[in-house]
Amino acid sequence: MAFEVEIKAKVEFPDEMFKLLNSECKKSGPLHKEDLYFYNPGEPEKRFRIRKEGDISTVTIKNKTIVEGGEVNKEVEFKVDSAKSFGDFAGMIGFSVDYAKIKDGYSFQKDDALVELCELKGIGWYLEVEIIVSSQDQIPSAQKRVKELLFSFGFSEKDVEPRFYSELLGEAGVI
Repeated sequence: MAFEVEIKAKVEFPDEMFKLLNSECKKSGPLHKEDLYFYNPGEPEKRFRIRKEGDISTVTIKNKTIVEGGEVNKEVEFKVDSAKSFGDFAGMIGFSVDYAKIKDGYSFQKDDALVELCELKGIGWYLEVEIIVSSQDQIPSAQKRVKELLFSFGFSEKDVEPRFYSELLGEAGVI
């Protein structure tokens, strides 16, 4: 089990941000992620995601928490051979598709952090800074680090987006 510490902000000028990230970070490459979110109608708080990224399909379940300045998510994830087969399996045990989310953009590495500049279909461009830690006692330093990195790219406290993408997609009428 791991803890994902993440912060994000809306990007108004993605081309300029791309140039900045290219000069400040190691570019990992383009990204395209297709996420299907599942829930159990009888217990709607039970949710998980299947992410297709290229030929790789990953199932993730998270206990999401919004904290000042970002998210801390306790997560478990594993690979599956077939996203479709796992989705069919989920349906057979009572889960339904809630919504889909598509991200396109670019992935970068900055020291211990993953930095993604991505366009979310229907709501625009965002910059995400994420660090994965293995224990709860590492969370405070990771929170400080993701915030410092976000601010180093020209954002301030007022730019931090505290809502989950599902909320933003819902508000935009995408889901």
